[in-house]
Amino acid sequence: MRNVRDLIIQKLDLQQVHFSGKEIRALCPFHSEKHPSFSINIETGFYFCQSCKAKGKIKLYACKDQVTLPVIGSKQVDTTICQIDLPKEYIPCYEKSRYKIPRYLRDRLISLKVLRQFKLGFCNTGYYKNRAIIPVFDSGKLAGFISRSMLTQKFKYLYPRRFKKSFFVFNLDYCLKEKYDEIFLTEGVFDVFNLYQQGFENTVAIFGKIMSEHQLLKLQQAKIKRINLLLDLDVNVKELYSLYVKLSLFFDVYIMSCFPCKDPGEMSVKQIEQSFLNKSKLIKVDVLKRSLTKEKVSA
Repeated sequence: MRNVRDLIIQKLDLQQVHFSGKEIRALCPFHSEKHPSFSINIETGFYFCQSCKAKGKIKLYACKDQVTLPVIGSKQVDTTICQIDLPKEYIPCYEKSRYKIPRYLRDRLISLKVLRQFKLGFCNTGYYKNRAIIPVFDSGKLAGFISRSMLTQKFKYLYPRRFKKSFFVFNLDYCLKEKYDEIFLTEGVFDVFNLYQQGFENTVAIFGKIMSEHQLLKLQQAKIKRINLLLDLDVNVKELYSLYVKLSLFFDVYIMSCFPCKDPGEMSVKQIEQSFLNKSKLIKVDVLKRSLTKEKVSA
């Protein structure tokens, strides 16, 4: 029991730790606070913060004097997925050796390889008029799509009704097929497109800076072991540290920086390679004292 307790404290970098029966009480690792409001039950793995309301479950397996890394718990989650078809006005960019590529995608230097691999298309009419259409696949089947404005419009991205983007990890299907156990994790699909065509095909996106329980479960089921976290330059301290801590419960996580670019979608192959060489572990003091936008975080 003590080994389990010590591992939890170490993995979460818990501060101001107190013990109350089978519970550990400490400062919450998901947000900054002065008084402990975070608790985790050593036996059940359930954790809860009374301040920020973060909650969930981890499961640890003890064997003699060794304790394995935490794995995602057995909590039942709603995985109901509605069947969502592509818009009837959808025009594929690549079909039968012929290309129809909108100027917007050409200007963003999207390669032919990416057009074919991700089945990119667009709409000239209908509700998604003047939008690039990006299909989202899960378990080999079409799960929905994302539409990205190709003009100056109020809403940059539109999603079809009933499409739950938090249920999916973009391009994870491909990583699963190729049996990658190490991935680059980014925010958006265009980040994936850029890294993919630069040779880093094991790149996925979570559609933002917040990771859902469904997405964590999918990464765990895909048997991912190592994650290189590569977020946009505008990520703030709280967002970065929260995501890092959540992922580090289940995976070996490293931080990369897209500086001097504003996001990974603008990085050159040399910049990606250099950022990968400079990747590092993250501890709370690094985030609080240093700016990730100007320098890498020390290991």
